[in-house]
Amino acid sequence: MNILSVYAHDNPKSLTASLKNLALGELQRQGHTILESDLYAAAFSPVATKLDFSNITGGHYNYLLEQKNTSTNGHLFSPDIMSEIEKVAHADLIIFHTPLWWFGAPAILKGWFDRVFAMGVAWDAGKIFDQGLLKGKTALICTAVGYPENYYKKEGQLKMTMDEVLKPIQNGIFSLCGMDVLEPFVVYNSLGMTEEESRKAISEYQFKIAHIQDSPTYVSKFD
Repeated sequence: MNILSVYAHDNPKSLTASLKNLALGELQRQGHTILESDLYAAAFSPVATKLDFSNITGGHYNYLLEQKNTSTNGHLFSPDIMSEIEKVAHADLIIFHTPLWWFGAPAILKGWFDRVFAMGVAWDAGKIFDQGLLKGKTALICTAVGYPENYYKKEGQLKMTMDEVLKPIQNGIFSLCGMDVLEPFVVYNSLGMTEEESRKAISEYQFKIAHIQDSPTYVSKFD
């Protein structure tokens, strides 16, 4: 497989970085082709502006319609966007190694979705979910959160489950664009883990990655 790793953590010594490095090492060992997007290292801008397009239609400015104009009329996105779109186009599986901030993607990753999963590239009018433009590709989230697992229950301190936290990304972005979605890998209580617990989490992720092709488990999958 061609596998794209989108890494959205600013600390190369973080648990998220360790999980990312482990995954890429295991996938390379299996013979997969690895593509990487280290968003902080690349200083990827999360801000969507007119500078994202080589050609502007004129008249009333609408970012989504400019994405559509660019993707369908042979115009170019800015070089940073084009580079990411090309990686996405080649990827069979995209793994997002990211923290969760305010129960969602950090700004740098949210901006990546805004700018790279463009109208006419990842989705279009009438082309969503089973008709999405990324159909045939698969997505996986790997994340570490600071709170213990029992906080993520209806009756827990956060009053929501992890499925609910991730739904805007997994359903509202991945599935909407036509992607199959693998069961996420979530490390809980990452700020209070013992060394033994950390080793256990890393071992569990290594097992998941080792079997990602022969025995995947899905949150959602299109026929």
